[in-house]
Amino acid sequence: MQTKVAYKLKQEKFFLISDATFLGRKVANFKWDNFDAHLENGFYRNEDGNLAGATISMTEAVQNAYNHLNVSADEAIKMATTRVASAIGMQEKIGKIKPGFPASFVQFNADLSKIETLDFSKTNSSIS
Repeated sequence: MQTKVAYKLKQEKFFLISDATFLGRKVANFKWDNFDAHLENGFYRNEDGNLAGATISMTEAVQNAYNHLNVSADEAIKMATTRVASAIGMQEKIGKIKPGFPASFVQFNADLSKIETLDFSKTNSSIS
């Protein structure tokens, strides 16, 4: 509910981010210096029981926006690409398919239920 209100208020400024500690919830426990996290009911928590990082990937964030905010696939993708770039002042360096911009590509079906990363790292492909 709070997310729908935030989206309604922010519209074009609403963007998606992830601070995923470990993607895919593959690590059950983690300790580094004074930071500790363990996976509990799908969430990373520290020894005090407080949230210690997200488990949601950007793919899941886009799917959630589409499914729970009832936005179009195009809108959900903008929330994860061009709007993030603008929010951090990097819109002239990232967030678009444009010559000179770094790129990672994904392909998906119309309702975003199937998303996969396209890996061109083994080819000599480039955009120019």
